[in-house]
Amino acid sequence: MKKKKKWIVLAVVLLLVGAGIFGCLRMAADAIPVLPVGGAHQGDLETSLSISGQVTSGTTKTFFSPGSVKVKAVACQVGDTVTQGEILIEYDAEDMADSLSQLALQHENAKLQYEDTYRKMTETQQDYTDAEDDIDAIQDDIDFFQEKLDKELEESWPDEERVQKYTEKVATLKQDLAILKQKKESLDSALKSFSEQSFQMLQNQIDLAAINYNMAAENYIEGNSQVEAPFDGVVTQLAALEGATTAPGQTIITLADSSDIRIAVALSKYDLSRVELGQQAVVTFGNHRYEGVVSHIDAVAQMVGTATVVQAEITVAEPDEALRLGVETDVEIKTFKSSNVTLLPVEAVKVDRNGEYCYIAVPVDDKERFRPEKLYLETGNSSDFDIEILSGLEGDEKVILNPPSNISAENYFFKIQAGE
Repeated sequence: MKKKKKWIVLAVVLLLVGAGIFGCLRMAADAIPVLPVGGAHQGDLETSLSISGQVTSGTTKTFFSPGSVKVKAVACQVGDTVTQGEILIEYDAEDMADSLSQLALQHENAKLQYEDTYRKMTETQQDYTDAEDDIDAIQDDIDFFQEKLDKELEESWPDEERVQKYTEKVATLKQDLAILKQKKESLDSALKSFSEQSFQMLQNQIDLAAINYNMAAENYIEGNSQVEAPFDGVVTQLAALEGATTAPGQTIITLADSSDIRIAVALSKYDLSRVELGQQAVVTFGNHRYEGVVSHIDAVAQMVGTATVVQAEITVAEPDEALRLGVETDVEIKTFKSSNVTLLPVEAVKVDRNGEYCYIAVPVDDKERFRPEKLYLETGNSSDFDIEILSGLEGDEKVILNPPSNISAENYFFKIQAGE
């Protein structure tokens, strides 16, 4: 009796489990997905390029040494902020006068060296011409006495004394001819050393000495024994040392104008197609924000590391002391802006080999069920959130947002999320 009851209980349990599974399967079969939808809307579309930049100055001034002069005093160092008219470097005025005298002597010596070299070339040329003439004369003498010797030897009874005389004369002349030919070869080598290039080098030395002298004379006459800051700025390079003697034309100090602040950015080939002169930009450094404009784009690309980039500059409208030269900033360049255009969220737009498209919700019966319909679109610019729709939508469609991957399956039905 107990065994029979056990089997009855087991059958009831199995019946209940089967009924539950059947009910769940039927409910699952009757359930359809719920998808969010939205519509195209009118709005403003703005795109931007976020990039890093470095603070630079659009105006710099480099000062050069007025000559070989001693530095008396240096009142600044690299990184110092200076004001217009501030004395930065002083030269020894007495040493400048001595340097001017030395430069005058260097100029005079350069001219004397040119003149002396030209004189030597002229003398060598004359010696070469004389050697050629002497060779011709001796060759004529050799021919003359050789002819006499040959005639004497043709006689039936040649005069031995004359034969010996002519023979010795021809031998002596040939020795003289050999010496002259060797001298001519030596003179020819010497003439080749007086090339046009060598004289040009000598002339360059004269010109360089004149430039150094004139520059030093101008500074000495005008009393330029010191360097003053031409504007408010920052010292970016300094080569002067107190007590040291500078070389003529040496770079001494470079200043950057702190009022003409630029942000240097490097554009990749992808960025370059989006950036144009005159575009607005926002520069961020810490808690500071600055308005700016793209003011320069290089015409030639350059290698930075292993990347090819084009350098560009953004002029900052109202810089302050927070923007220090050389620091890195964040830059947002406003690359595009369009007002009152038709927009869709970017997650609603997909793409295949035929182009960009979206799915819209089409009602199928009175049970509030919908089926998807694929519409191809013509799109324009886009931002991180929206994409411009040029054609393909009437404007009142219910567009499926972020459609699932199986939405293209046959007999796919769905409901619209409440509130949509």
